[in-house]
Amino acid sequence: MAQPFDAGTNVAITESIRQGDILLIGILARTAPGGIADGTGKLGIREQLKEAPHAGFVDNVLTLARTLKPLQLNTQASGTITVSAA
Repeated sequence: MAQPFDAGTNVAITESIRQGDILLIGILARTAPGGIADGTGKLGIREQLKEAPHAGFVDNVLTLARTLKPLQLNTQASGTITVSAA
């Protein structure tokens, strides 16, 4: 990938998030087969709005291993996201 943002996923936020809220983010991940010798890798996590200018409110890096395992990230929102009622 040329840029870290070339791969990603979308998750709908159904409730507003306020600056300072504590968030728990869970993923299931591992390194790619045939990676570096020690089998570890880094995964950048960025939560952001999908509309331009793509304001971010969470940035972290997780360390991965060769085996698939669940990872949890406790983080604090650095900004506010308001969800409108549909």
